[in-house]
Amino acid sequence: MKVLVIGNISDIYTREFISEILRKEYSDISVLSHTPASVDDKKFAEEHSVKVFVKEPKESKRTVMGVHIATIASSIVSLRMCRHYDKIFVLEVGVISFSIPLFIKRSSSLVLCYYGSDLLRISPNRASLLKGVVKRANHIVLENENMKKAFIILYGKRLSEKVVLAHYGSLNAEFMEQYFQTHAKQDDKDLFSIPKNRICLFVGYNGGRGQRHIEILERLQKMTNEVRSKLYVVIHCAYGASSDYLAELEECLRNCGIEGRLIPDYMSGDRLAAFRHCADVMLNLQITDCMSASMIECMEAGAIVVKGDWLEYPDIIKHDGYLISIKDMDDLPILISGIVDDYNKYSNDCFKNKGILKILKWNLLEWEPVL
Repeated sequence: MKVLVIGNISDIYTREFISEILRKEYSDISVLSHTPASVDDKKFAEEHSVKVFVKEPKESKRTVMGVHIATIASSIVSLRMCRHYDKIFVLEVGVISFSIPLFIKRSSSLVLCYYGSDLLRISPNRASLLKGVVKRANHIVLENENMKKAFIILYGKRLSEKVVLAHYGSLNAEFMEQYFQTHAKQDDKDLFSIPKNRICLFVGYNGGRGQRHIEILERLQKMTNEVRSKLYVVIHCAYGASSDYLAELEECLRNCGIEGRLIPDYMSGDRLAAFRHCADVMLNLQITDCMSASMIECMEAGAIVVKGDWLEYPDIIKHDGYLISIKDMDDLPILISGIVDDYNKYSNDCFKNKGILKILKWNLLEWEPVL
């Protein structure tokens, strides 16, 4: 059977989905990637006998709209190769996915795999545009029951009969668990020049506006000078941030009265584990979320994690994980002040999160219904 994966070859989830799930069942695998393959990506493809094809937009007008139209047009054209495959997995269901039914064979099996935001933050117009490909799909893979509820609201109960609940895992989970056990947090703070006498506060986990960094910093600015002087803010913005938004963030951070910095570096392996280990407190107050590997890694590292009450994580609840929830962003100053004043008490409550990383391990049994 010939299998095609539509997704970014540079995305760790794409590569691990191939190595941990698809490679267990199939030998003839190709990837149609939205992004060019790096040296490491090519090495991975060679090691796993995967053929990689890249959607490269042709030159167009030098306007944002012109480039955008050219990108969409070339992406749709590249989907013609779907007709040569027996099984197609779409990782992250984007706007161009609507055209897939035009190109695949009637006998081909189509599996749509939603990450989270591609379903939870979709506009009604885009959801309507994608209804045809949802109807054509043989299976719809969602992370959990909360996503299934959101799917039913958009597409109805009848189409939800195609839903299979399975989660994206992380090979990094076991490594990080061992790393946190064998390395000292203070040593890792030294690697990133984070003051040892400050409580390190992670704000969000990427550079996208949806993380609500500016709204958070504006609330933190309302705390007393004494409380702010005990904090050090870190914003990891390796992906998702435009240059304009980074400039806004820099200015807001300068004006909020708390020392800190933006970290734009892409990280992996030891360095990423060391970085997660630096977090004493982590704020996850975005509008919607399905499951954040970054947040769970911080929990394993012993961080006090504060989330919005509107964000539901049934897998964490099932594993008796410890999280602090707030009902409103305006509650943040009082909560963080309380954490600073009684840090050891809150930190000790987080010991129960040891082992929470098991949530992120790949589970082949979950995926078997779509293979």
